[in-house]
Amino acid sequence: MNNKNKTKWLVTLTFGVLMAVPTMISYAGVTGKKAVAFGAMNATGPGVKSGDVVEQKQQNHVLQGVAVDVSYDVTRFLLPTGARNLIVVEGFARNSKTTQSGAKPENLHNKVRVIAYHRDSDNAPWVARVKSLGVMGWGGMSNHRFEGSGITPIGVFKMGTAFGRKEAMEGFSKNYVKIDPQAKSQYWSKRTNRLENNANTLLQDGEKLWASGFAGIYDYVIDSGFNVNNANGDGSALFLHCTYPGKATTGGCVAIDPQAMIAIEKMYATGDSYIAQAPFGQFEGIYSAYNETGKMPQGTFSETSQQLDDVQTEIQW
Repeated sequence: MNNKNKTKWLVTLTFGVLMAVPTMISYAGVTGKKAVAFGAMNATGPGVKSGDVVEQKQQNHVLQGVAVDVSYDVTRFLLPTGARNLIVVEGFARNSKTTQSGAKPENLHNKVRVIAYHRDSDNAPWVARVKSLGVMGWGGMSNHRFEGSGITPIGVFKMGTAFGRKEAMEGFSKNYVKIDPQAKSQYWSKRTNRLENNANTLLQDGEKLWASGFAGIYDYVIDSGFNVNNANGDGSALFLHCTYPGKATTGGCVAIDPQAMIAIEKMYATGDSYIAQAPFGQFEGIYSAYNETGKMPQGTFSETSQQLDDVQTEIQW
């Protein structure tokens, strides 16, 4: 990304003033919905010093005439030093409660709204860069996931391996792993919850990433970082990956527009990336939930009946 051009974009789309402070401190945030601007920077207020506790002011930014109201305050997520990207997934009503294959009508989709934020340094504000409609698991969202439940886990996780069946594009991470369907050796191990290689397909104890059934949806993928060591039978192979038109649910992953996924792959290359997942309006319980092992937070969460209208993919990267 051209830094000079990026700065010009930020200035053009900033209409209000919002104070921001580094991560790993407490915030006095405003509850309720937030209006998010895409590509609009929230300037640091005068006199704000590292360690200060400040109150976030309401944003009223617009991109292409459309304001986006979200149910969380992005400044309140407590993340380790070095966090450069934060993908926030808002879960909406679970309209399908069984595994869905093929294209389905919209009223059967388990929708999520995904917004990817970036910041240039620990002291910089979060800037929304990508927005996409997506789908979650057929089991909905919960902090009580187990293998085979179809549940998309609630929590905040550090994203892991970036990989895909298609070649890396310019701007992708140098560590991006290309899946070779012809070799039939790469799989996601159920035992270790990591990408591994074994030429003997009979010994591949997990998702065979080379299999034809993953064509398209696994073109571009990033491991969500959930359940790093696959403990307690909570499950493995949960990713952020591509979707296809009419896709209603997943087995627990989050699937988004392929163009949005490509942009997030490029964002991922800029530094440590995290993903935060919770039902609409229930982020209070996960702002400080990050842990290195990818565990789900404790607490009470419930399914929401809130429906989500169509979300147009927007990319400013």
